[in-house]
Amino acid sequence: MTVWICSICGYLYDKAAGLPPAGIGAGTPFSALP
Repeated sequence: MTVWICSICGYLYDKAAGLPPAGIGAGTPFSALP
């Protein structure tokens, strides 16, 4: 499991899960987020 933490808001992003409600599929790297 790869998890990134936003240094501004503290949001935890799990690459394995993505963020489907925002149209971000599983496996999308943090560096590719808008």
